[in-house]
Amino acid sequence: MMSKAVIFDWDGTLADTRKAVVQSFQRVLKESGCNVSD
Repeated sequence: MMSKAVIFDWDGTLADTRKAVVQSFQRVLKESGCNVSD
């Protein structure tokens, strides 16, 4: 099923998701072969 919309809450207005967002970006970058530091 294709998504019709994506909601970004980058600043934490709706939920404090910063840690999950950072971990997601780090995982994708590592899987893509990029060197990622904590």
